[in-house]
Amino acid sequence: MRESIRIILLTEPGERVMREDFGCGLRKFLFEPNTVTTRQLIRERVLRAIALWEPRVKVDDVAVEADPTNPRLIGINIFFRLVATQMMGRVGVTLQLEG
Repeated sequence: MRESIRIILLTEPGERVMREDFGCGLRKFLFEPNTVTTRQLIRERVLRAIALWEPRVKVDDVAVEADPTNPRLIGINIFFRLVATQMMGRVGVTLQLEG
């Protein structure tokens, strides 16, 4: 399940030939400043993409936080629960902004 979520996050819409809408679209943010507004937009984008493309999970929370050691990095942590078993999980990715 973690790999499925990671694929959604790292895929850009238009990359998949037969599923042109598939993906999250995080590359849009690569040249944006690391601000509260940018992090909130990323959070909303992640929530929407996972809800659309991964019906086997229910997202409990998405935390998008600035890295305290590098102002260009953000950490994205998705806390989810499997619908079938209620087993909890977490997926984390790092994104570099202001490319």
